[in-house]
Amino acid sequence: MSVIPSQASPNALGADIKEHRKFVRVVNGDVGGFVQFEFAIGWPDLSVELTLSRDQFDEFCKQHNVEFLTEKADPGLGH
Repeated sequence: MSVIPSQASPNALGADIKEHRKFVRVVNGDVGGFVQFEFAIGWPDLSVELTLSRDQFDEFCKQHNVEFLTEKADPGLGH
């Protein structure tokens, strides 16, 4: 886990989060009507795992305009 210094502003950390690419890698597409997936912003190799219903997942992906990943994350994708 990285720690962001308290004096760091969002601009000091790079472009506004809305400008970052967003990535989804489906881990398990059907768990009792739910989708388990990894979600990353900016760097596809730094992600969180989430679970949503299929409808919520579809809306989430649409709202965030995600790029779907199928292979292990390439460190160069987030730059």
